[in-house]
Amino acid sequence: MDVQGLKQTEIDKHPLELVVQVFNINQGHNPKILKKSVTLDSYSILISKIWEYRNSKLTLEESLKLAIKYCIDNNVLKDFLKKHASEVFSMLYGEYRLEDEIAVVKKEAWEDGHNEGHAEAWKESKQTIAQNLLAEGSTPEFVQKITGLDLETIRGLNS
Repeated sequence: MDVQGLKQTEIDKHPLELVVQVFNINQGHNPKILKKSVTLDSYSILISKIWEYRNSKLTLEESLKLAIKYCIDNNVLKDFLKKHASEVFSMLYGEYRLEDEIAVVKKEAWEDGHNEGHAEAWKESKQTIAQNLLAEGSTPEFVQKITGLDLETIRGLNS
């Protein structure tokens, strides 16, 4: 016998399926839900400020402290945070996981690398187009107009 006297085979015959709908309550998402609950909206603001500070390269500890201070100063969860700021800090700091931070840093690094790589590839493409135009007898001024490259770079390709 297992759960409340039921045999495992009886439990297996009647599985329960649960479907849960999850809503994003971050700032800028689902404003209708946030309007219905001042507390939920305020919590969303707190989390938004934490991410804002984290994205400006502050440590997690600094970000949490500044976000809590911001909320108190701007009447967001003010009474609650005045009483429970250290508990909120501890809870959020404790819930923080290194794996999450690594994932965020990797994503940011990939995006930075992707953007830099894309810009470099675009520059190289322009230079290839410029070289081809010059080889076909186009003037450096015409090549500049087409590619947007500066004349010094274009003349350097010609050598």
